[in-house]
Amino acid sequence: MNQKLKPGTRRFIALMLGLTVLLLLGGGIIWFLAFSRFNELQQQAAAIASGKAKPSLSQDDLERLYRQGSQSYEAKDYAPAIESLKPITDFQSNYKESAPLLLLSYKALGEIQAGDLAKLEFASQTFDQALTLAQILRPQLTQQFATSPKLLPENSGSFDNLLKNLEQQKDWAGRYARGQAGKPETPDSWDTALTEWETLFRDNPDYLKPNPTLWVGARLMDTYEAKATYLCRIKGSYSEAMFAANRAYEIGFKNKVADTRQKSLRYLLNFLNQSQCQEG
Repeated sequence: MNQKLKPGTRRFIALMLGLTVLLLLGGGIIWFLAFSRFNELQQQAAAIASGKAKPSLSQDDLERLYRQGSQSYEAKDYAPAIESLKPITDFQSNYKESAPLLLLSYKALGEIQAGDLAKLEFASQTFDQALTLAQILRPQLTQQFATSPKLLPENSGSFDNLLKNLEQQKDWAGRYARGQAGKPETPDSWDTALTEWETLFRDNPDYLKPNPTLWVGARLMDTYEAKATYLCRIKGSYSEAMFAANRAYEIGFKNKVADTRQKSLRYLLNFLNQSQCQEG
């Protein structure tokens, strides 16, 4: 049996329904505003990444980032230095010494990557970022380095010399990386590695020499020695094996490598002369 609702009950239900509608409307509005803001932030980030817009930084932001970047640079922690300094140069490129420090951070990071087989492939790209920055801000950087020559790396002398060195470093790192990518430990790929490393060795025979295992001369010797042994013992190619062994010994002798290393190469030459590399 139907019962009529009391007036107070009807008013209470109507009030609850009204509150529910208001809550739904309010939630919808909040969701819409949040989504719109999120979409706006996404568009801003995309515009900054594409170079169509610049990040907005307050004076406090600039000072904080510069302090972080300069401290990281002084600590030789170059990746965080770049992360802090790049937003400054994107927004206000003449802020203190942010641009020179960013350029030098790219240079130093590239040199570290060039001496690390795990990161070698990134070195050329890092040097290229430094060169791109130098191209965009050349007048400003020229003036800043002239005003503060203490910023220049030792033996650079001038900003122009610094740029020449960056171009060389990019080229050297690229050739070394291509040789490494040629998988020099694999017989079928020796020629790719040797071609790249020979041109690099002629241009800069001391490339990575402070690291004996990565020095381009050592990599050439190892690869020529492996190739000579393979050509003799597996292919029976005496003339090609002798050429490779002689080249390995020549590099070692001219660069005064350790006596034990030269002794190993002389042993290989003697072996080739005695065996004549006859198959079977």
